[in-house]
Amino acid sequence: MYTISRDMSPRRNHRSLRITAVQSIFFTTLFILISTMTLLGQPAMTATRLSDDSSIILDGFLDEEIWKISQKATDFVQFTPVDGGVPSQPTEVSIAFDDQYLWVGMGYRYSPILKMLLRWKS
Repeated sequence: MYTISRDMSPRRNHRSLRITAVQSIFFTTLFILISTMTLLGQPAMTATRLSDDSSIILDGFLDEEIWKISQKATDFVQFTPVDGGVPSQPTEVSIAFDDQYLWVGMGYRYSPILKMLLRWKS
């Protein structure tokens, strides 16, 4: 019969274990969501690689060249007021990546009436 002493077990910081657990849960959930979308017949999206001499500036504008050439997802549905209905405002999503980051660009437009209402509320 074998016994393992507590002194022989590797010691880990509780914080690193917690971060590892959170990362594992996050990536497992992300994998399940992506594979479920593919299994349910949703169109797959292709991420565009950012060239080494290009960069993305986080300024709120999608004016970099990568967003102009990347594939765009546009076939969204709304959940409210009609579940599965056609959205009242157009939305585009693009995905890009480089050696360090995964970039998601989301563009949406407001109608002139909606812009006026948003300005009026603020």
